[in-house]
This record gives sequence, structure tokens and C-alpha cells, in this order.
Amino acid sequence: MNKFFILIVLVFCVNSNICAKKNRLYMVSVSDSISAILDSSYFELTKCKGVNAGVNIHNLIDYKETTLVNGLYSFGGMGPHFPKILFVYYNSVLYLLSAKAISEVMQQLVDVYSILQMKEKDYILYVRYALDFIEESYDDDFSYYGEKRRAGSE
Repeated sequence: MNKFFILIVLVFCVNSNICAKKNRLYMVSVSDSISAILDSSYFELTKCKGVNAGVNIHNLIDYKETTLVNGLYSFGGMGPHFPKILFVYYNSVLYLLSAKAISEVMQQLVDVYSILQMKEKDYILYVRYALDFIEESYDDDFSYYGEKRRAGSE
């Protein structure tokens, strides 16, 4: 009986460890200057100060990538109750998707293509991941995007 119990516990521990590694988001390391820009932008947009938003950065296209490379990223305060905001980093330029209304975010996604002079293939990938992120977080009480909908004006 004891051997069976130990076997069950071991199987459970191994399975939960595998699942935890599979669903883990890795934080991206950025320079202090970019971290400061993200922190101040986060405060301007959400009025949440001192929440380390500039270090809580995740690559949405390649979740295992821990360096700042061309890509789409989310950042926000530590914890699920802080809204996450998107930005595009492309050819060493950071473009923040700061609009809250979905129609305005869509316009920013159109603008980012020409402003950052993106390749079409990259642009399509970024838009797909951005829309997936917004759709997944749309009904979340702490979602940054879709504020007009929650306020009842749509």
C-alpha cells in the first residue's frame, strides 16, 4: 500500500512539473532605459505607479525568448489584477499600442505597419497575435483594451 501511494505521489509531481514548464511565460530582459520608458508609459496609461511594469515583459510570439528582439510583447504590473499592455519592438523601435477602444487599437495596428516599415510577413504575424491577445483578455475585468465596451458606450 505504501509503495502504491508513493508511486501515485511521484506521478502527480512529475505531471504537475511538466505542465508548469509547458505553460510558463518567460520574462524578457531589457535595458534600464527601455524599462524606465515602459514604467513611465504604464503609469501614464493606467495610473498604477511602482508596479515594476518595465520588467514584467513577455514575448507573445516566442514565449521562451528572453531577449528583446523584433516581436510583439505584453507588459504590466506584477499579478493578474494589473492590466497588460501591448507593444511592438521592430528594428530597434518601440511602438506602444496605447489606445483603449478596440477601433483605435485596430487603427494603431494599421499605423504600425508603415511607421515601422515592417515586412508584410512579420506584420501579419504580429496582428494575428495582437488580436488573439485582445480577444483572450476581452472579458477579463482587468483588461486594458475594450474600456468603452465595459463602460457601456458601445
